[in-house]
Amino acid sequence: MKLSITRRFEFAAAHRLQNHGGRCRFLHGHTYVLEVTLEAIQPEGGGGMILDFADLKVGVRAELANFDHVTLLETGDPLIEAIQGASGDLGGSTIIGVTDKPPTVEYLVERLTERLIRRFEPVPVRVARVRLYETPNCWADCVREGPVEHCGLSRPGEVER
Repeated sequence: MKLSITRRFEFAAAHRLQNHGGRCRFLHGHTYVLEVTLEAIQPEGGGGMILDFADLKVGVRAELANFDHVTLLETGDPLIEAIQGASGDLGGSTIIGVTDKPPTVEYLVERLTERLIRRFEPVPVRVARVRLYETPNCWADCVREGPVEHCGLSRPGEVER
């Protein structure tokens, strides 16, 4: 039997889409909500855990540390230099996350999914779905299809470890 578990997380980040024709071209922030769903095949008799929720929490929060309270800007955005210059020395804190594409919710959910696959799939679980809410009414999903038995990144077309 295939079972799944899901846990929600929140983090705050600012971004802008510098070439967007609407209001998203201005720097603004969101309280993002992330849902991570793991699945696994339950052995005969069942009763076991897919993964302890505490372990899921620790792993996801470690990845979110790269996004929480960070300003996400695309490479070449003139705000990068302006923010760095105005911020001074923050004792090594990361305040800017530079992305190679516009930091849309779709782009962010793909990057988070790749990170979570690398973190969790050495254990016998599969990252089945990652949902990232930008607002309560707007979100992007990254859903992985296929049988659970083929966990990992060894399939063609997926990110290499």
